[in-house]
Amino acid sequence: MVLGLGLTSFWLEKAMELEGSRYVLRNLPLLVLGFIAAASFTLFNLGLRWARWHFLIRRVGAYLGTKDSLLIYLSTLPAVITPFYLGELLRVVMLGKRYSRYRFDVAAIWLMERCSDLLALCLFLSWARGRSVYFLASALLWLCAVGLLRMIYRQVKGSDYPQPFTLAVLLLSSLAASILPGLALWAIARILSMPLNVVKIIDAFASSTIFGNITGAPSGIGVTGSVLVLALQKSGVTLLDAIEGTWIYRMGTAWLVIVLGTMIALTFRRRLLAIYREGLADNHFDQIAQQYSQEIPSWIAERLLTRKIDVMQRRLTAHGLGTNSRGMDLGCGQGWHVCEMAQRGYQMYGVDRSAEQLKFAVGCAEERGLNVDLRAASLPTLPFPDNFFDFVYAINVFHHLTDDEARPKALEEIVRVLKPQGIFFLQEINTINPLFRIYMGYLFPLIRGIDLGTEKWIRTNQLPLARGAEWQKDCDYFTFLPDFISPGLMRFFEGIERFLEWSVFRKWSAHYVARLVKQA
Repeated sequence: MVLGLGLTSFWLEKAMELEGSRYVLRNLPLLVLGFIAAASFTLFNLGLRWARWHFLIRRVGAYLGTKDSLLIYLSTLPAVITPFYLGELLRVVMLGKRYSRYRFDVAAIWLMERCSDLLALCLFLSWARGRSVYFLASALLWLCAVGLLRMIYRQVKGSDYPQPFTLAVLLLSSLAASILPGLALWAIARILSMPLNVVKIIDAFASSTIFGNITGAPSGIGVTGSVLVLALQKSGVTLLDAIEGTWIYRMGTAWLVIVLGTMIALTFRRRLLAIYREGLADNHFDQIAQQYSQEIPSWIAERLLTRKIDVMQRRLTAHGLGTNSRGMDLGCGQGWHVCEMAQRGYQMYGVDRSAEQLKFAVGCAEERGLNVDLRAASLPTLPFPDNFFDFVYAINVFHHLTDDEARPKALEEIVRVLKPQGIFFLQEINTINPLFRIYMGYLFPLIRGIDLGTEKWIRTNQLPLARGAEWQKDCDYFTFLPDFISPGLMRFFEGIERFLEWSVFRKWSAHYVARLVKQA
């Protein structure tokens, strides 16, 4: 740290000797523009690196809430000021009691990330200098690290982690994330009219970053910047341009990261402490009951309500069940669907584990003058006798059953309360589309409060087995338009959506309904 601060002071004094203050005043608009460009690439870089970390911890089974995951990651950004980035291992501790069994996994992920980032940087340096020795040396280090981790996982956990797909995502994301700081330096070079081509910029960026990493200097303070100044000067940039350009570059990258992480850690310190002590709350839907109806735009909620009910009613009619048949809404929430089914003439029951959500469901039924039996209950025990319902449905409920043993037990209980030839409708989010899966796992929990990002999605080709019942081969697929689209655009694209729902692309829709029929 002392060495870094000393080198930083040295370059600052050098700039002053070269009339640095006049340079700054004369080029202030360009310097500001350069900082904005660098900061933009840095924010994009942070988003990509968090998505990588979130993906990796999910692959080991730690289904940490998306918002909590992002908060832990960003609040530990100041750890770049620790030698060799060892401070990032603070994430191991911050997982707290609920995720204590994944602490070794998080440490292993840290090692893989660091080795993969170094491999990506060495690849760029080898390309820029036309010498493969940098890449080969880092590749050997990467293989040793991954090989050691695989051996440990096999011996201790009986697992083949990290799997080839995980490693592929890790390497590709490291390549993409390592390009972004290079693009920040390229943008500053263009703005300040530095006489550099792409090869020289990559060489300067990669060599300075690698040197700062292998020396272990906290955030490369002084070291990375000094190497970058010398590399730029060697490439034909004036010393003053090199110093000022490096200052702007470091302000828009490392310094911005440190300041941002510190502000987030201080602002959300109570939430971070709660994560450490308690983990995720078990009463999430009680907590969001008041604002639940505001999470989805009203026109979207009404549209989805109609579409989901229409699909079930069509299938019930085809199955010979009229509007006087008895049904249950499993996980009825605030009662929108169970009340609509009752409005259409069905004898409806609704159950939910959230007492706060049920209060709104009762209010919904009373407001519409409907006779709906609403009860506080949850799987795997339902307060109904055997062979009681003609049909049961669960809308966006099963992805909250993250225990692999919970789903078969839940289906067994549902089959118990169904009459022979009764139908269970499983309505779920369709994540066969990889883009929609990324949206639901990474973005939706950040912009909406309904899901936490801990959900385990059920694909139509991986429906859980149910004794005494059989899944029907034909599923219903519907909706393609995103939930943030305006009403006008919704009406404009509705025809296209209807076409897609009946085309060969229907399996890539946003929602599906699968049917489980109880044996006679």
